[in-house]
Amino acid sequence: MRPSSVAILTAFAALAMALPASAQVCEGDVGLTSQVEVDAFACSEVTGNLFIGGPFPGGGSDITDLTPLASLESAGSLRITNNGALTSLDGIEGLTATGDLFITDNPVLTDVSGLRSVPTTPASLHIERNALLPDLRGLALTQIDEHVVIVDNGSMTTLAGLESLTDVGGTILLGGLPLGSLDGLRGLERVGGALSLRDLGTMEDLTGLDGLVSLGGLSARQFDRLSSLDGLPALTEIGGRVSLYENPALQDLGALRTVESIGGLLSIRENETLESLEGLGALRSLGGQLFIRSNPSLQRLDGLDALQTIGLYLAIESNETLSNIDALRTVTAVTGVEGGLSVASNPLLASCACGLSGVIADGAFEGVDGEPLFATNAPSGACNTPEDVLADPATCPATSAQAGPADGLRLGVAPNPTASAGRVTYALPTAGQARVTVFDALGREVAVLAVGPHAAGDHTAALGALALGVYLVRLATEAGARTVAVTVAR
Repeated sequence: MRPSSVAILTAFAALAMALPASAQVCEGDVGLTSQVEVDAFACSEVTGNLFIGGPFPGGGSDITDLTPLASLESAGSLRITNNGALTSLDGIEGLTATGDLFITDNPVLTDVSGLRSVPTTPASLHIERNALLPDLRGLALTQIDEHVVIVDNGSMTTLAGLESLTDVGGTILLGGLPLGSLDGLRGLERVGGALSLRDLGTMEDLTGLDGLVSLGGLSARQFDRLSSLDGLPALTEIGGRVSLYENPALQDLGALRTVESIGGLLSIRENETLESLEGLGALRSLGGQLFIRSNPSLQRLDGLDALQTIGLYLAIESNETLSNIDALRTVTAVTGVEGGLSVASNPLLASCACGLSGVIADGAFEGVDGEPLFATNAPSGACNTPEDVLADPATCPATSAQAGPADGLRLGVAPNPTASAGRVTYALPTAGQARVTVFDALGREVAVLAVGPHAAGDHTAALGALALGVYLVRLATEAGARTVAVTVAR
């Protein structure tokens, strides 16, 4: 909790009246609000919070020089804030132990290299509203136990200085930064909480996150130029929610091609130029809601072909040009106390039968709010009541092949449905490792059809003997993944 202004001023007054003449341990919180107080400082350790700067926003101190703090070795937390004339943190190189680190509201600060000796594992890092700060060079952090917040630093064009950071226990929030890339985070391997990104300048993709293998959540919003999510090649699982919204240039979700499960909700909304969900082809399990809303260029849900379970709620609403949701035909359950379905206000959507009638007929919606809602879709279509959907005589296309986007990665099964002797055909655009596996309706791997190095081009594998039922065949490669559903019948 942030201390009150009264408490800070009280600490300032106490320090000003009786600063010791030699270095010593100073108990509790200490505040330095003027250059005079900085010059008189003689503590080697502050057991509480050390505040350097004015108590109010707007640069309310006259501090310009921190070199009198050379005796400082440790502080419970360090908060350098509201310093209107401070340009550098030179002088606190002796600080080797601290908890939370706050550098906020210092309008002319340009250099933080004075923090070079700060411990490699502080509790949290907050770099906020430092208008002229260009980068974080000088830091040597390797792990942060809680959160990282770097926002509204109007001159920060790079995250240089964070290259050693590999692990963040909580959330990373980056926003209001004119970044060209996330290259400064190339060493990052794990984020326990969400990676939340908003309004990041000229960035067109997420290049720089190549080493990230574990992520608690992902939010990307309000990017004027973000056209793809490329930059996450090692990610296979996201523990929490994924939110992609208000990105007017977003067209490609291909960077998520290796993600097989999302622990929370998946929200894709208000992305003006997004035409396809290709890139989500490996996603089999969603722990929370699926919201697809207000994407005016989205015509089909291709890319969700492997999705089997949705944890809470499915909403497909207000997508102006959406005309086909057949890709949801592999979903077998929408469960949970809020389980339910809403398909509404999609004016070109005339048929839902191939995508959803099986789920409704099988009673796969559970929970107190499980009654499906179909309304205000194509007026003359069969997607405006549950009865319409179940009565629709639409013939659903067999899945004899499923071509990927222009990357050349393809996977198909024929014949489909099959009684026996089904054949899997697949193609790789370039030579590399590949694995072809079969999963049953419960998500269990039941067969490995091929594994190991493959040449570029076309390949085949025998499907083998399988019990009656619906299965998913998955191709996983270095270039991405594809999945098709196959029905075994007699």
